[in-house]
Amino acid sequence: MTSPALASIAHRVARRHTPNSRKPDPELPVRIDLPGAKVLLLPGRYRDAAYIQTHVQYVLSRPADIGEAHVINNLRCIRQNLEAIGISKPEIDAEVRRIEGAVRAEIWRQVLLRGDA
Repeated sequence: MTSPALASIAHRVARRHTPNSRKPDPELPVRIDLPGAKVLLLPGRYRDAAYIQTHVQYVLSRPADIGEAHVINNLRCIRQNLEAIGISKPEIDAEVRRIEGAVRAEIWRQVLLRGDA
């Protein structure tokens, strides 16, 4: 269930158990607070180096157009996941750029060093 749905259920339960007075009931099973929590994303921690390595190995095992489509689709999914957990748009943009940069740098590193490895 999403947070708005849970908040709606909590609100209905609280209204059902609270008398008409403004004073909160100590027996109330749900306590309603003003929203104040914020989900913070630690820079560079949403997808780590192991993820980048695995992702790039998969991309390089496919033809170029399919690999590129996979990178783009994966970045779109990451953006959607971050939006769903409530990360702010500027933080999402920065994290998606960081992940894309890491993926593309690793792709070029592996392509350029393929013969040397």
